[in-house]
Amino acid sequence: MIKKIFVVVAFLAVSVGFAQDASVSPYSYFGTGDLRFKGMVENRLMGGLSVFADSIHMNIKNPAALSKLRLTNFTAAGSARTLTLKTEEASESAGQANFDYISLGFPLARRLAVQFGVMPYTTVDYSLENYNQDLTPEELTRYTGNGGVNKVFLSAGWGITKNLSVGATANYNFGSIQRSVLFRVGDVQYGTRERTASEYSGWDYNFAVHYQGKISENLELQSAFTFAPEASLDSDNFTEISTIFVDASGREIPQDRIEVDLDESGQRTTQVNKPYSYTAGLGIGKPFSWFVGGQYEFTQSSAFMMEYPVTTLGNYEDGNRISVGGFWIPEYNSLTSYWKRATYRLGVKTEETGLMVNGNTLKDFGMTLGVGLPVGGFSNVNLGAEIGRRGEISNGGVQENYVNIYISLSLNDRWFVKNLIR
Repeated sequence: MIKKIFVVVAFLAVSVGFAQDASVSPYSYFGTGDLRFKGMVENRLMGGLSVFADSIHMNIKNPAALSKLRLTNFTAAGSARTLTLKTEEASESAGQANFDYISLGFPLARRLAVQFGVMPYTTVDYSLENYNQDLTPEELTRYTGNGGVNKVFLSAGWGITKNLSVGATANYNFGSIQRSVLFRVGDVQYGTRERTASEYSGWDYNFAVHYQGKISENLELQSAFTFAPEASLDSDNFTEISTIFVDASGREIPQDRIEVDLDESGQRTTQVNKPYSYTAGLGIGKPFSWFVGGQYEFTQSSAFMMEYPVTTLGNYEDGNRISVGGFWIPEYNSLTSYWKRATYRLGVKTEETGLMVNGNTLKDFGMTLGVGLPVGGFSNVNLGAEIGRRGEISNGGVQENYVNIYISLSLNDRWFVKNLIR
């Protein structure tokens, strides 16, 4: 097991070493940024399907599935993203490597297991410009932002009966987001810049119920329902207004600075409202061979509210996501073929994110495929890709064509077992 832990530490060192701000999307301008975490790699490679539970994998989005865990599981994941941004006038590409999550889970009893870990949840990373040459004098407005919200989580799953399980997750959210707006006019030597910063903290929760039972000798049914109630985060805020000199390289050099008294306006400490959401999923499969399922997720995004800064609120409507996917193992106990023991995953998703841009619903469509490679015992390496598109060019919008590459390690061993000496 020591060798496996060493591999994980090395993997994380590489992930963090290559990590950058993980969005580079203009849509991260809105709210608390782009939603980073959308499930563990095994789930994402099935289109985001989280209804499936087994004895050697964890499932952060469905804590009730933890009751099936029979071995201590240590998992970590990273990803690389290539993004092509298109508008009616231009096209530009960007890319980055990201750390996605790290988690440890282990059984406490036959039908009881816990899991804890940390993950980036949302990310802000944008640089936008509006250069208006039609005005006299010309005007330039530059918007930049970075940061995000992270989660530390603790989950538990308990099997009430052989077939029925319940679970819950407690998430502690923390992080900071910095934003700035620079305004310049013509050949005027100095511009003005407003810089804001917010520190976020607060709790949210997720509850789940999972059913797994045979419907025939060879077929098994799995279903799950999860519910995340409405929650709120505290936001401690700061605002500064400066006169700015921009040098030849584009660097912004502050000249005079004034901190805005947010206590007077009642904006020193504000709230971010996280709306409720629920997920319902159903699937069927043959144990150790194949599984296929579908899932529907609803989020009351229309209730999202962020009191500060108001310029990043955007417009929201209720969002939803449909996922369909599954996996296939040709022969899980094959002695002659390594590739027959591998797990092949495939999925598709379609989503209305809840964000409205220029009066249009921001939609996201993607397809995923991947493979789980055995690496000894019950451990595996999961590799896969997601290809998709978000947003539309029409009506002054931005279309994102993306390719995401995922890798995760899922290391399993039997811990906390007393050896008998005879």
